Amino acid sequence: MPFAFLALSISILLLFLTAIIHRLYLHPLSHIPGPRLAALTYYYQAYYDIYPHRGQFLFHTAALHARYGPIIRIGPNEIHINDIAFYPDVYPTGPQRRRDKSAEWFWFAGLDEFTGRSAFATLEHGLHRVRRGAFAGFFSRGKVLELQPRIRAKVEVLRESLLRREGTGEVVDLRDACGALTLEVITEYCFGAPISVLDSDDYAKVYNEMLRSSTQIHPIGRAFPMVTRALLRLAESFMEGNEGFDVNKQKQKEVDRLTKAAYDDARRTDKPDEEKWTTAIHEIVADEALPPEEKTLKRIMNDAYVFVGAGMETTGRTLAVTLYHILANPEIHKRLMEELRGVIPSSSAPMPDVSALEKLPFLTAVLTEGIRMSHGTAGRLARVAPGEDLNYHGINIPRGTTMSQSSYLIHTNPVIFPAPLEFHPERFMGDGAAEAHKSLVAFGRGTRMCVGMNLAWAELYLTIAMLLTSVEMELWETTERDATVAMEFFLGTLPSDSNGIRVKIVGRL
Repeated sequence: MPFAFLALSISILLLFLTAIIHRLYLHPLSHIPGPRLAALTYYYQAYYDIYPHRGQFLFHTAALHARYGPIIRIGPNEIHINDIAFYPDVYPTGPQRRRDKSAEWFWFAGLDEFTGRSAFATLEHGLHRVRRGAFAGFFSRGKVLELQPRIRAKVEVLRESLLRREGTGEVVDLRDACGALTLEVITEYCFGAPISVLDSDDYAKVYNEMLRSSTQIHPIGRAFPMVTRALLRLAESFMEGNEGFDVNKQKQKEVDRLTKAAYDDARRTDKPDEEKWTTAIHEIVADEALPPEEKTLKRIMNDAYVFVGAGMETTGRTLAVTLYHILANPEIHKRLMEELRGVIPSSSAPMPDVSALEKLPFLTAVLTEGIRMSHGTAGRLARVAPGEDLNYHGINIPRGTTMSQSSYLIHTNPVIFPAPLEFHPERFMGDGAAEAHKSLVAFGRGTRMCVGMNLAWAELYLTIAMLLTSVEMELWETTERDATVAMEFFLGTLPSDSNGIRVKIVGRL
């Protein structure tokens, strides 16, 4: 018995030593610089993202690049690149250069309980193209402009809600108010009926907290994928009765209800097409390229959850952060108001459509700078090139390698954006503007770039223009720290101890 135990111990030790030697010296990525511990184990990332730090690996990556250079190894089979010139190679636009998503990074792929069968979580390039193609047209610029009255109506509701607080001394957290707006817009747009929160006293506070907490599972899922997937499948059986879980489940059921209503309407054969609603769900059901198994209600609900989460949080936070910087910079506020008053002379004047607002150069520059500084999807977007080796300045990147870049590092690069932590809309005007626009990657690039980009821009234009020309508000006990990303859980996250981006409503303009 002692001999058997000794033999087993030696065998395990030899296996560990073999794995260490392989990963450090014989692995196809062993020539790429980076911390040796990162080359050995993904738990190196967990140290900065889970414990003792939380959501800090993105910022640590910046330090690693400063030490090792623009290409670094951050995992046994993962590299990170910080070079905007190489962006088209990591995220190419043409279908000929296939890019899959990384199974190591998108740990929830295939998991119904966590949007794993959505287009967003689809690993394989071909299947993703089919799934995305079913609804991409519904988010085109033409469709957004056609449906912008729906967006405008929601912004008007937010405006009136804020004005009812005039002179009351009530403090409004713009994160929750803007989140309420974007939640109603995305649910109305995708399902034909909204989740109504604009008239709630705390707006979308519960939904914001739910989304912030749900994104924090990503580092845990990447470090312990099998355990996390199992727990998510079993969550309902052992978490029932937990207040937070029950609230999240209740909110999820609201999305389920709206999705099912749109799904049932889309499948009705006794209703003429012209009488059916116009929603993203209808587009998916009607798409002839999708096979029947892709059109089940359960599969489509995966896309629905992504629509809601992505359509609410990032755009809502961008609106709040942009409003903060406008209100905190009197000169910018004054210049923007002068431009807006040229097309909206009073709060009772008709609101121009998006196409007209897009022609206002300073407004466009302010919104673009707000997007840059909001860091919506701040984390790395992991890709795999299954059919080609890449070459980065003589450094070979073998096919099958998980590789990524991070928009946060691009947008805070002082060479591209001088004084990157300061709000300067002028960087997107005049000399140097073309290079700045070229380096803006907030919506990603390539065949998997954000499908909701046109909708987000429309919300930004209409909301900022309408609120600034009709609602006088002032910041209340809010500093720049409250509007600055401090953690990253795929999405950028504002400080957890912040009380929000808070304002008081002073009057009607």
